[in-house]
Amino acid sequence: DIDVLYAQDPTSVWVLQILEWFVFCKPGEGGPFLADGHTRLGGSIPVNTNGGQLSEAYMWGWLHVVELVRQLRGEAGPRQVDGAERALYCSTMEFKKGAASIFEVVS
Repeated sequence: DIDVLYAQDPTSVWVLQILEWFVFCKPGEGGPFLADGHTRLGGSIPVNTNGGQLSEAYMWGWLHVVELVRQLRGEAGPRQVDGAERALYCSTMEFKKGAASIFEVVS
């Protein structure tokens, strides 16, 4: 039911872990899931269409929220996920705590 995923990614392994923890793929299958293109534009679950914190800026996820609002408004330009109506933002803190929020277009 999620059209686009924003995962806090201060290190690259966090995206793999979040894909597995939130059951977008089975445990241990995060690497092949990425390699098969599922997380790219046009894939089954585009991830961090803004490039993520490793390539954009590390602002504790605030830019992920900005990007997901752009996606849901249809304002993401060449990064736009066609028909995006529901986005998931999730973060973790050193495997001790985590949080997730679902954002949805309401008409």
